[in-house]
Amino acid sequence: MNIDRGRAAQDATYATAAKINADLVFLQEPNKAISSRQGLVMDKEGDVAMICRNKSCGIIAHKSYNGYIKVIFENWVAYNVYISPNISVQVFKQSIDEIMEGIRREGKDVIIVGDLNAKSPLWGSNHTDEKWIASLDMEVKNDGCVPTFVREIAEPTQIYYLRY
Repeated sequence: MNIDRGRAAQDATYATAAKINADLVFLQEPNKAISSRQGLVMDKEGDVAMICRNKSCGIIAHKSYNGYIKVIFENWVAYNVYISPNISVQVFKQSIDEIMEGIRREGKDVIIVGDLNAKSPLWGSNHTDEKWIASLDMEVKNDGCVPTFVREIAEPTQIYYLRY
């Protein structure tokens, strides 16, 4: 869930996680002050974090990188990723290549969660950001009818779930 660095949004996410009894919560753009104080697993830049609400959920290890974390479980691995929309195509490609190379070496099932800031009419954006589309071999996961993110400032509705 992208918190957009907001304290209130992070507090609301914690409350929702408790209400639905979520074991794990993956955050993008968390509030750095709150996340640091609470000792959350974070990437090196403070752009992603993970909350583990159930200590018996089977985490074996975790590792922090620039812009993402890798959390290793017994039978699967989770990558929590945040990629800024303000980086160059070259930096984007380097980031994706690094993540994809790690995934190829896993030997376990992998789930990628995060905010890649990808834009395409395929999932409801008003324009195509070719650098994202050309670099990822992903497919739309949702039906495109329900927004997964809504912000009135830029594009009124963005609808996307991707599967690699």
